Amino acid sequence: MSIQRKLKTAVSAVMAGAMLIGTASSFPSPAPMVADAASACNINTNKEYQTIRGFGGMNHPEWQSYNAQNGAPGDMTAAQVQTAFGNGDNELGLTILRIFVSDDKNAWKNAIPTAQRAQKLGATVFATPWNPPASMRQNGSGGPSGGKYVLKNGAEGQYAQHLNDFIKYCNSQGVQLNSISVQNEPDWSGEWTAWTPDRAANFIANYGKSVTAGTTTKLMSPESFSYNKSFYNAILNNSKAMQNCDMFGTHFYGTQRSQMDFPALENCGKEIWMTEVYVPNSDNNSADRWPEGVKVAENIHNAMVVGNMNAYVWWYIRRQYSPMWDTGKISKRGYAMAQFSKWVRPGDVRIDATEQPDSNILVSAYKHSDTQATVVAINKGSNAPVQQFSFSGRTITDVTRYRTSANENITKTSNPDFSGSSFSAQLPANSVSTFVVSLVSDGKGFEGGKDPVPPEPIEPDANGYYYHDTFENDNGSWESRGGASVNTGGTAYKGNKALTVSDRGSAWHGAAKTLDSLTFKAGQEYSFSAVAKGSGNMMLSLEYKDSTGTTAYAHIADGVSNGEYVQLSNTNYKLPEGSGYILYVETEEGTSDFSIDEVVVAKAGVKVDGPVVTTTTTVPVTTAPPVEQDPKAAYEAKVSLWGDANGDNTVDMGDVVLIMQSLANPNKFALKAPGLYNADVYEAGGGITSNDALSIQKFLLGTVTKLPESWSNNLKAEPVTQPTTQATTTTTTTTTAKPVQQIDFSAMAQKFGSVNPAKSYKKDNEHNPLISQYFGADPGVMEYDGRVYIYMTDDHLLYNNGQVTKETYSTINCLRCISSDDLVNWTDHGLINVAGQNGIAKWAGNSWAPTACHKKINGKEKFFLYFANNANGIGVLTSDSPTGPWSDPNGRAMIDRKTNGVTNVPWVFDPAVLVDDDGKGYLYFGGGTDNLPKDHPKSARCVALSDNMTSIVGTPAVIDAPYMFEDSGIHKYNGKYYYSYCTNWSTGGNSYGLTTAAIDYMVSDNPLGPFTHKGEVFKNIGNFFGTTGNNHHTIMEFKGQWYLFYHAQYLQDVMNLKDMGYRSTHIDKITMNSDGTMQQVKGTKTGVSQIKAFDPYTTSRAATFSHQGGITISGSGNSTVNAEKGSWYRVSKADCGSGAASLTIKASSKNGCIVKVCKGSPSGNAVSYAEIPAGNSMQEITVPVQDLSGEQDLCFIFNNSASIDSWKLNK
Repeated sequence: MSIQRKLKTAVSAVMAGAMLIGTASSFPSPAPMVADAASACNINTNKEYQTIRGFGGMNHPEWQSYNAQNGAPGDMTAAQVQTAFGNGDNELGLTILRIFVSDDKNAWKNAIPTAQRAQKLGATVFATPWNPPASMRQNGSGGPSGGKYVLKNGAEGQYAQHLNDFIKYCNSQGVQLNSISVQNEPDWSGEWTAWTPDRAANFIANYGKSVTAGTTTKLMSPESFSYNKSFYNAILNNSKAMQNCDMFGTHFYGTQRSQMDFPALENCGKEIWMTEVYVPNSDNNSADRWPEGVKVAENIHNAMVVGNMNAYVWWYIRRQYSPMWDTGKISKRGYAMAQFSKWVRPGDVRIDATEQPDSNILVSAYKHSDTQATVVAINKGSNAPVQQFSFSGRTITDVTRYRTSANENITKTSNPDFSGSSFSAQLPANSVSTFVVSLVSDGKGFEGGKDPVPPEPIEPDANGYYYHDTFENDNGSWESRGGASVNTGGTAYKGNKALTVSDRGSAWHGAAKTLDSLTFKAGQEYSFSAVAKGSGNMMLSLEYKDSTGTTAYAHIADGVSNGEYVQLSNTNYKLPEGSGYILYVETEEGTSDFSIDEVVVAKAGVKVDGPVVTTTTTVPVTTAPPVEQDPKAAYEAKVSLWGDANGDNTVDMGDVVLIMQSLANPNKFALKAPGLYNADVYEAGGGITSNDALSIQKFLLGTVTKLPESWSNNLKAEPVTQPTTQATTTTTTTTTAKPVQQIDFSAMAQKFGSVNPAKSYKKDNEHNPLISQYFGADPGVMEYDGRVYIYMTDDHLLYNNGQVTKETYSTINCLRCISSDDLVNWTDHGLINVAGQNGIAKWAGNSWAPTACHKKINGKEKFFLYFANNANGIGVLTSDSPTGPWSDPNGRAMIDRKTNGVTNVPWVFDPAVLVDDDGKGYLYFGGGTDNLPKDHPKSARCVALSDNMTSIVGTPAVIDAPYMFEDSGIHKYNGKYYYSYCTNWSTGGNSYGLTTAAIDYMVSDNPLGPFTHKGEVFKNIGNFFGTTGNNHHTIMEFKGQWYLFYHAQYLQDVMNLKDMGYRSTHIDKITMNSDGTMQQVKGTKTGVSQIKAFDPYTTSRAATFSHQGGITISGSGNSTVNAEKGSWYRVSKADCGSGAASLTIKASSKNGCIVKVCKGSPSGNAVSYAEIPAGNSMQEITVPVQDLSGEQDLCFIFNNSASIDSWKLNK
């Protein structure tokens, strides 16, 4: 039977079997429920139950390809995935996808496209097998419990490897499986594989770790048909199985409400997922029938409240009885499910609520954060009662209602009335209502639900390392390859432990590590290093699938060890085209034990220190007579794995098929080494026959226990010439110093040619604006580790018909980060993609006016970047580094227009943050004068932050800032708190002496005020630069001096873009008077002087400079410079000391490029030339330097297009 037919039959049987209990006559009725005496629904946010992981469904393209409805495709389209897993308008908000583990590995690819798309939307993906491969199963006794198949005795290890291979295949395709179960419905198996409870428990006990070895995937129990307790009790009563089983899965077909409660499992400390059901039936075209759809919500409610399930997963996402029709249209059943899935998000915690406050009313509640909870109320009756909800000990600030009924589909309705801790709402007949309730914070800082975050690539650490495996605490995800064993211990190169590889049956047996598929990409270069100790040539190698899906191998580095550690290193190895990369260490020959230590995979070009290598070269002078090698040993040396004809490192029926194909059509299916030798397992050495295929089948069936089954009697010995050598030796010691290219300066100058430097919009003596390659407004400033970090609104150029138009600010969804330790040479770290569909905070439409801070939490420095979503709210991003990568911890705005105390603020934007001396955080924000008094609009706010800095504590307090307009600022000086802001445009006749759109300041003894107006520190920018505009600033101390960071429109004016609204960041000094007042600052083009010399002898990012012409920046965090012919940049006041000997530059150029380094200016005297060869890969080039000492301005100018990563001088 073909695999397609098998799949069709199997899944059809699922439907048929489930329909038997899905009909009205046989579907069990719910257990009776008695209404509570009290009519009010009381909710206690302090009484917590299970954490919710989400809601989802199954995608099964094989089956649906053969059972399509309405001409729909078998697999989900991209638009359908968006509808299912997006959480925007008219989207379901699902967060879990279940996929099929085919017993045919050639069909695994079918599960990938939808899984990739769903994962990009943040979905959790898990997988379920129906059958083991044909070679591992045999016919069962039939029926629901006897099964169509059973796993062969002795095939458990092979089946565990099959599941492990599926996990790693998904990983290689960028799909990170959360979990994989042992079996689909082992107790309802008339059309697939049956398991007994004891056999399933024993499999988990003995092979569970093998299923998930080398991965982060969890092992899920078998998923029983109707919450069959015998399967779970067998695991609970088997200590080793319980240890290896990470989570439990069950189906709910026919499961009555009373059967959903299983205290022993709920209290075992592991999650329980309801992984398949449809209710109340699977009738044709039933998905839109109402009030049947209410049964969907009721079943979810029962799973959550009675069964304490952590997740709820429907059968097919698209079907005539499912959340979506095959065409992609959401059904009424889908809208009922969405009342949970859209607002009860992964990480929410179910809290206590009166479950049935009235007859036919079901209520469940979930804590989303310390300021938000979600209540889902189901009315399955024909009346429409008014229901009161009361939050014990809490104060409600807002309630938003969404409802699905006969005539509504997740419709946002008028909001219910609320007062104090209670609200009341009518529940229409046969309806499902979801209430999103905003609360005054209880100060506990609870962070629960958040929109799921897709897995991200690994970010290199400060050393540029993706992986650094020392084996001191664990095996670093290294596992055995072939028949070898791996253990930590032995003699280490560094520290106390290494990874020791033993029990090797062949040279290729060793240790392997799967590389992260999201990080390591074909065609990209990386640095690899490992130290190894053994005997003979040690090899660092790579296994992967090429573009055709064929297993391929490549060598990265090698080195000869004579019992001492030797480094295997390649600093610029390009991954070949393909996927599923596995790094491994092997030997060229022999099977003796070896050890590895200090394994590093890093960014291309990163050098890793290793042992000094001493090599001995011997000179052969005579030849001994040939000797005969053992014929079996000679043949075995050619074999990588006996029986593995197709080279996939496993022995299965695929090898049998290939052997028979090669015999039938040798031109098309020719066997190649080592498969040609691997396959010769019957009378080995005698050539390939059908008996070889038969021997492999016997091996798979267990009738032959070892390959080869026999040896040929005609195997002949081979003569081998043996060289003899004299004792003459030459010993050399390797070094890692980069060779310095010798150049002819005159010839190189001629080759460089005539190049006109690009125009600079910043004069030589000007330090303002700070950067001229881009605009950047609203500076939010932070000091960390001796550097100033500035985060700016990305005022990117807008065009209409090729002409620059005015900046409207409505399209801004990125922030730019720059940093400096000398306040003149600024490193451009590139853009932070914050808002929009492709942003970190997808809920936000814009990202304006950032502010940043850092704070040590649980002993680790954390960084917080606050931003405004237009004028509608404030969000926060977090990171472990000031330059990212950043993540969205809340999945929503931290403050918005619904926040208590903020509802009447015209503009909820322009945040400023303060971390006080005691570690407590405070946020300042707001602005606007719409419909408010211009002299005292009272539109500024301040509020305390939670300990983790990602939520607010209490109600924001009003700051009565005279003539407030926007731009909150905060700093602390001599124990006083200084709130500063931009005044509005209607200041005429005021009594404070303030001027229009200026920076004024107020002082308080308390971070939350009250504040008293003290004066003005900075007039409008038009007074200094000619063009008037809004003011935005930060005041900060750095290395004992106070500075004003602000923006102006001077750069746009120099670029002949006057009145276009493009802003750039400047700095000028502030003088603090002894009485605590501030002297007024004058805006200048000169700016501030460089506070320290630039050190050119440490590696510097190329994107660090004071002036430039024609430069652009790529990347985020560790960014690179993009140059064209004539582009240049200048590094100011580089201290070259007594003289530089050479320059090392890391760069690439598609067509080749010469970089000229000059003193003083782009047309100054050349001190070096670096020729970058043509190619797309970054290379480190070291060239001599002449006549360079003392403090100099260094200019880098380019005669062709190039990308530059970094550079340094060498003494």
